Amino acid sequence: GEPDIEGEPAADAEGEAEAAPAAAEDAPAEADGAEDPDAEPEIVRPYSLPRDFDMYMLCACTVGYPSGAIDMACRAALTPARVARLVKAGEELTVDELLDKIQLLDKVSELDEAKMKDWTSKLPARVKLEKALKKEANGGEEEAPAKKKK
Repeated sequence: GEPDIEGEPAADAEGEAEAAPAAAEDAPAEADGAEDPDAEPEIVRPYSLPRDFDMYMLCACTVGYPSGAIDMACRAALTPARVARLVKAGEELTVDELLDKIQLLDKVSELDEAKMKDWTSKLPARVKLEKALKKEANGGEEEAPAKKKK
């Protein structure tokens, strides 16, 4: 390649100028080493649940809780500081940590659960699934179509 001419940025393979490396003064300065408690922790690698994490226990103990409550419990348990310890220190998340948070939240009432089941039973995809299951249970024979009123 050709030697770079002083004062001009080097060009990449497409002929576009490469950005100059950021100056050290552009980097945010650490104020006496104190960390911001609200700052998101630097995630070094994705965190995955430990092999012995009892997902069946978690599922059994959260029956009747809406998905939003489970989400809130997870967020309450997985604070930025806790995530940092899980990732960097190699600590493991336990079912008890999540259950401690979810037990503070409300389950869905029986009335609301009945309304939700009724609503979901009428969804087009659910109706189609039910018809397919009935057809399969009848050995592949379709039910006689209901006559429409005129």
